[in-house]
Amino acid sequence: MNLYTGRAFGKNIMFTDTSGKKISLAAFQGKVCYIDLWFVGCAPCANEIPFWKQRFDHFAGDTNLAFITIAIPVSKQHAGWRRYIRDNQIPGIHLTIAPELLKTKTAAAIAKALLTDEYPSYYILDKNGLLAGNKVSIPSDKLITDYILYNALKSVAPSKSYVEIHSELSRVNSKTASPAFVSWVESFYKKPFMGALSEALQ
Repeated sequence: MNLYTGRAFGKNIMFTDTSGKKISLAAFQGKVCYIDLWFVGCAPCANEIPFWKQRFDHFAGDTNLAFITIAIPVSKQHAGWRRYIRDNQIPGIHLTIAPELLKTKTAAAIAKALLTDEYPSYYILDKNGLLAGNKVSIPSDKLITDYILYNALKSVAPSKSYVEIHSELSRVNSKTASPAFVSWVESFYKKPFMGALSEALQ
């Protein structure tokens, strides 16, 4: 996980939503944002969709967390990005690069401003709209991602959560996981510890 804590993300980039309304990421300040950068035709991006849905469902109802997908126009199929989201029933807030921006910036330049040329890439923005974690765990890393998002809502840096959960997992077999971690797993997944852990790690 590469970290750029405190760095601005997507600054001066205008997006449009599925209705064509212009919007910037500044509109989401006050919330923690889990951001998915993807493009139409990206097989690894498609593989993560079921797990994105799971993460969304786990945090459903938490108005302090926004799930945001940003479709990057790097494929010939990009014009169908809205239909792709609809057909795959992808939950969250859906954005793409504003068309007028593409008249002055190349897709490569925009990708550089978004700190990646790899897809999918996942980011967490803190409540101040600053980057808390770059290339954080993917949705299919179910337990790790849930733990990072849960702690991000309490203003815990993803890097700290990442270290903590790997430390806890290394102690599971010896049955020395901390009571706090056991309690969190059981409370979050609403199942006994080992059953919940086994399911989340599959």
